[in-house]
Amino acid sequence: MKTCYKCKKIKVYSDFSKDTNRKDGHSSLCRNCKSIYSRLYSAENKERILEYKRKWTRLNKDRVAEYAKKYHLYNINKRREKALMKSYGITLNQYDEMFSNQNGVCLICNEPETRKYKGKLMPLSVDHSHKTEEVRGLLCSNCNLGIGYFNDDPGILLQAITYLRNKKTYKLVV
Repeated sequence: MKTCYKCKKIKVYSDFSKDTNRKDGHSSLCRNCKSIYSRLYSAENKERILEYKRKWTRLNKDRVAEYAKKYHLYNINKRREKALMKSYGITLNQYDEMFSNQNGVCLICNEPETRKYKGKLMPLSVDHSHKTEEVRGLLCSNCNLGIGYFNDDPGILLQAITYLRNKKTYKLVV
């Protein structure tokens, strides 16, 4: 049992945070009082704290960059999950299930993704209807861009097929 310096209440040790600088190894303020004090201090010293953080960041650019890199790698799935949910309303598990059901290939060309970004292979794109917002499947970047350029219009795609099947060619005079 320990008495809080601020509220003067007797509390169990688990109500106090650890502090190795103190003889008993616990803070002199209970967690509740420390929380209140921290919020008040932060509110009253906002500019001072911001300036300290800016200065520390300026002096420790390498540590900040290393931390950002580790954070990015550690949270990559979390960020992908958030992006998939926000853009298409699906979870990473649902994406992975679609990927597995498609054997890791595009639904149109039956080929795996070949496009790279910063040296890494991009994941298959989530294809969805822009009218109904329903997810249709996973496509490689080329096929996804292709149907996007045709405005998801089957009529225009059929005209393109007819055009490609047309044997007529023209000789250009240079």
